[in-house]
Amino acid sequence: MSYSLYSPFSIVNALTNKKIKNYWIASGAPSEVKDYISINVDGLKEDVINMSLGQRVSLDVSSFENDFVNLHNKDQVMTLLIHLGYLAYDAENKEA
Repeated sequence: MSYSLYSPFSIVNALTNKKIKNYWIASGAPSEVKDYISINVDGLKEDVINMSLGQRVSLDVSSFENDFVNLHNKDQVMTLLIHLGYLAYDAENKEA
């Protein structure tokens, strides 16, 4: 099964500007994502590599406190990446 992910930021801008282009990249700095991944707590980097190969990774999103600075474990970093739109989350299976 294949899923598509659309950024609400991009959709609103495309409708407002009546022009389709890559608005999503302007919603956050890609270098920030690299910084979060380089934290590499609890094997985060390996999980990101596995997800890029099409695998799913289990995680607990309940520890995230909407804090973009104080990230203490892999689940918090991955939950932030979900909130930023870089990862999709399957709530039924609790997987990114």
